[in-house]
Amino acid sequence: MWLEQLSTKQKFQYKILAVLFGGLLIYAPLAAVYSLPLWPAMALELTVLGLHQSMVRSPFQWGMIPWLALLMLATTSGVQVPAALLLVGAIHPPILKKLWELYGWLPQKIQLAAISSFLLIVTHTIACGWLLIQPPDVVSGVVEKYVWGVYWTVTTLATVGYGDIIPQSSGARFYAMGIMMVGVSSFAIFVSHFSRLLVNRDSKLEAQKLKLRHLQELLMRYQVPFKLRHEAFMLYQHILSNKSAEDEERILAELPSAMRATLQIHMRVFAISKLEIFQGNSHECFEMIAENLQERFYQAGERIVAQGEMGHEMFVVHHGEVDVWRDGVRVSSISEGHVFGEAALIEQRPRSAQVVARKYCNILVLSNEAYLKIAQKHPRFKQKFEKIHSERRLSSAA
Repeated sequence: MWLEQLSTKQKFQYKILAVLFGGLLIYAPLAAVYSLPLWPAMALELTVLGLHQSMVRSPFQWGMIPWLALLMLATTSGVQVPAALLLVGAIHPPILKKLWELYGWLPQKIQLAAISSFLLIVTHTIACGWLLIQPPDVVSGVVEKYVWGVYWTVTTLATVGYGDIIPQSSGARFYAMGIMMVGVSSFAIFVSHFSRLLVNRDSKLEAQKLKLRHLQELLMRYQVPFKLRHEAFMLYQHILSNKSAEDEERILAELPSAMRATLQIHMRVFAISKLEIFQGNSHECFEMIAENLQERFYQAGERIVAQGEMGHEMFVVHHGEVDVWRDGVRVSSISEGHVFGEAALIEQRPRSAQVVARKYCNILVLSNEAYLKIAQKHPRFKQKFEKIHSERRLSSAA
């Protein structure tokens, strides 16, 4: 994806560009209607153009001429400049084109927010244009005047036309007809766009619901007990939520094996970086952890480690919950995102307790050899687990 190829700095620059350009498109029409100072619009325009040019480094284009700055220079020289030029001068097609390309790669929720903001800016600009062409006679306040223009814009774009605001000149009539045609054409475009976003989102949710429904029907057909059925259902929901909407295995299978292995490591890095137990480590450390972690599944009641055995692995609960038993007595429970079994690796001694899966569990396993290799290269990783072990030992002693 084009968006994913951008660095963090470039993504931040595009966010700033979108905000500043939106501010320019809001302020310039207001300056034209209410005779506001031009220097804020000029400052915004020069900043936007400079930022865009530094990001794309494209050759000169007519759309990148600082029109508002030239208009300000003209007015300071005594030249009478039509206020309507501010509406046109604030629009820079190359920037709109670049932001539109970026929009196509945004997540759906941000797309909805972006298109809503764009609609508000378009409504604002058209309203200011109407106020320039036909200022209202019945209202005089700043806010009332603006609301009058927005009201006319909404009714015209929606082709409702209540008839309480009527064009009084040929120019106003041509402007109104143009806005009506824009409203008719854009309404279908925006409705279909919103519908597509919602349908895509709903189709992904429906696909997951269908799989869960099939699982539920299967379990009920064979009269699986409710508790077991519920645990299986929750585990499958966890698996679905941690997969992308598309078939990861099918997509990765089409790539060369070396590339597939590298991508799988990065995908696992992304997954384990969300776990609190691993947070704070470097990316290189994450990669080593991802390369050495194994994934295991345990059913409810299944023993994971036995008391008294020599420990060669440590465990992280990725999903589910486990019970810790010592001498036949349950002493604690360990939930998602927490580690157990680290004492046997750190102190090189037999297991002090037995751990049993309370429900179906997805467990990440790190061997003794892998732990020592990572700890030797990344002392911070070792310190975190030693701290956890010290806190547990003090807690059990108390």
